[in-house]
Amino acid sequence: RQAFLDMLLKTTDEDGNRLSHQDIQEEVDTL
Repeated sequence: RQAFLDMLLKTTDEDGNRLSHQDIQEEVDTL
């Protein structure tokens, strides 16, 4: 089982690009 942050760091968008630091920060702030 992966930690939430690990999943965000491995997540890619529809073009195969990883999430930016800003995108990750926004996802964490949402929680």
